[in-house]
Amino acid sequence: MLSQRLKDILTPSQALASQLESRHRQAVGQKLTDMISKYGFSPVVFSKMRGAFPSDVAEHSAELKFHCQSSSDQTVTAYNPQLHALNYVWYFTRCSAKEIGREFVSRRSLTVCMGVPTIASAAIREHRDVVFIDKNVHSLIRFPELMHASEVHVTDALEARRVGLRAAALVFDPPWYAGDTLAWLAVASHLVRPGGTITFALYPALVRPTAKL
Repeated sequence: MLSQRLKDILTPSQALASQLESRHRQAVGQKLTDMISKYGFSPVVFSKMRGAFPSDVAEHSAELKFHCQSSSDQTVTAYNPQLHALNYVWYFTRCSAKEIGREFVSRRSLTVCMGVPTIASAAIREHRDVVFIDKNVHSLIRFPELMHASEVHVTDALEARRVGLRAAALVFDPPWYAGDTLAWLAVASHLVRPGGTITFALYPALVRPTAKL
C-alpha cells in the first residue's frame, strides 16, 4: 500500500497524471475565486493561495494579472548577493524565522540547520548552538551571522550524513518534491540522536498536482 502510494507520487501513470492535473487546476481556480471575492484584484491574493505558484495563479485570471502588472505600489527589496532560485533558495520572513528558531531550535544542545539560512541566522542571534549545512557558499555572505555557527559545512544536503553528528534537533527545508523530501529526511535521521526532533517544511496542497497525494 505504502509502496504503491510512493510510486504514484514519484512516477504517476499518464492517466493518473492527467486526472491530478485536472483536479489541481480546479482546486487553484476555486481557491482563487474565493480569494478574489475576499481581497479583490490585489497582489495580496498571491500570498493567500496556499503555495500555488504565481504563474499558475495568473493563468487563471487575466484581470488579476493586469491589475498586478499595472500596480504602482510595487517595492523591490535589494538583496546582496541575490541567490539563484535554481539552488532552491526560498526564505522564511525574518519574523517567521525567529519564531521557528525559538520553537524548534534546541535551547541547550546542538541543532543542525540544513538549507535554512534564515532560521540558522535567527537562532545564532539568539545565541543557540547551531551547525549550518548548505551547498551555496554565497549564503555566508548574504547572512554574515552564519560565520558564528559552531560548524559550517558547505556541501549538498544528500552528502551531509558523513558529517557524523548526533544533534538534539534538526531543521531543514528541502526542494518541494516528494523524492527530495524523503531523501533529506533520510539524511536528517542520521544526524539526530535517538529521541531528537526533526522539523521540516512540507509543501502545501496547491504547489503541484501530486502534492495532495
